[in-house]
Amino acid sequence: MSDPHVITALVKKRAELAGDIESTHKRLGEMIKALEKLDSTILMFDPEYKVGSSPKPSGPCRTGPSVEKCPELFSQFYAKPQSLLPPARSRAGYV
Repeated sequence: MSDPHVITALVKKRAELAGDIESTHKRLGEMIKALEKLDSTILMFDPEYKVGSSPKPSGPCRTGPSVEKCPELFSQFYAKPQSLLPPARSRAGYV
């Protein structure tokens, strides 16, 4: 039989990590929206400008982040929020 203190600590750590993932997901969404607004503003001033052409972004997607251009990066952030929660058994009485 497992030690209840170990299970409680692990479930608590899992919940903390799930919360961090959710807040990171939210922040990433905010950053993407801000980038899209900047791109739109650039195009208002110069409709011919090729957005994302230079200077090169420092992130993993060199042409600018988007789900289409960088699915391997974004796929991990689009998990259903329920999947980040502790299992129902843990929420029921082990925390």
